[in-house]
Amino acid sequence: MMVNQSEQILNAFSENYFYKEIILSDLKYCPVGQSEKELADLIFVLGKYVLAIQLKARNSDELTNDIGIEEKWLKNKCKLAKKQVKNTILEIKNGRLPQFINNRCQKVLIDPSATIVPVVMFVNPMIKNYSHVLPKNSEDGLDVNCISYDDFREVCAQLITPMEIVEYFIWRKECFKNYPNLDLLFVEDDESISISRPMKAEASVVSFIHEKYGYSVLNEEKEYLDAFRNLVMSLQEKLVKKTTDDACLLYVQFFSCFSRIEVRAFMERLERAKTWVRLKRRGVVGSLRSDGKDYTVFFVVSEGERISIDYLEKISETKGKHGIIAEIVVYRVGEEDLGIDYFLKYCS
Repeated sequence: MMVNQSEQILNAFSENYFYKEIILSDLKYCPVGQSEKELADLIFVLGKYVLAIQLKARNSDELTNDIGIEEKWLKNKCKLAKKQVKNTILEIKNGRLPQFINNRCQKVLIDPSATIVPVVMFVNPMIKNYSHVLPKNSEDGLDVNCISYDDFREVCAQLITPMEIVEYFIWRKECFKNYPNLDLLFVEDDESISISRPMKAEASVVSFIHEKYGYSVLNEEKEYLDAFRNLVMSLQEKLVKKTTDDACLLYVQFFSCFSRIEVRAFMERLERAKTWVRLKRRGVVGSLRSDGKDYTVFFVVSEGERISIDYLEKISETKGKHGIIAEIVVYRVGEEDLGIDYFLKYCS
C-alpha cells in the first residue's frame, strides 16, 4: 500500500466519526516569498482543540517478514514524523496560516491558541507491539502518541464522539508516559473486579471509558450515539434556514465537542419534543446545559415559528456573557412527517 493510498483510506474512514466539516486533508500552502509547505497529513478542528495526525505507511512491495527490519523502519519513520509534528505545531501557533478547505468544501481557520494534540500513526501489518508514546529527546521536545491504523479504528469504534477521541489521546499519552510497559487491563464495578493480561491491542480505551463515565457505560446500548451522529452528518442537507453561509459548519463544530453524556441528554430532549408534536403540545420542551461549558440549547415545539433567540438568551442568563445559545425547533410537516430547524448564536 502506498502512502498516498493510506492517506486516502484514513481520510475516508475518518469521515464516519469526525464529520466532513471538521476534517482538513488538503494542508498544503505557500507562505509569501517562500516555497510550498504542508502541515500534518490530517487535521481535525474541534473548537479549542486540534487533533493533528502524521501518517507513515509501509509500501507493500517493500514489506518483509523480518520483524527486526520492520521495527527499524518504524523507528526511523517515527523520528521523521515527530519532526513533522513539531513543525506543524509551530506553524499553527505562529498564527499566520491561511484558511484551509475542509472535506465539505468550506473554509476553515485553525485557531492558533487551540490545544494541539499530535498523533503519529503508522500502517504496517507486521508490527503488533510498539511504544504507545514516543518520548521527547530534549527539554524542548515533545512526547507524542503513537498508534497503528488498526488500533485507531478500534478507538473510533469504541468512543464514537470526536471530542472523546481527542480526550482519549490526551489521557493515553499521560497514561503510557507514566506506565510505558502497561500490559494489564483493570476494570472495577460495584459487584466485581476484572483483571486481564495481556492487554490486547488498544484495550486501554476501556480503562479510559471506565475512568471517565463508570463501568455501566461499557455495556450500554449505543443507538442514541448512532442517531446523533446521523443527525449531525445530515445537517448540511437539512439545515435550510441558515443565518450565515457557514451556519452548518458552526453547528457541526459545536456538536463535535459533545461528550456522550451530552449526546444522550440532547437526544432524550429531542425525542421528548417529537412526542410533544404528536400530542399537539406547544412551547419550550426543555433545555440542555453542561458544567464547565458556556452554552444553552433550547428545544421548542411550535407550528414552525421560532422563539426570539434574544429572549432565550435573556432567560438563560447569558446576556452580556460569552457563550452559545442554540434553538432546536421541532414541528409537524403534513400528516406524518416532522421538521427540525436549527438556530445558533454566539453571544459576547
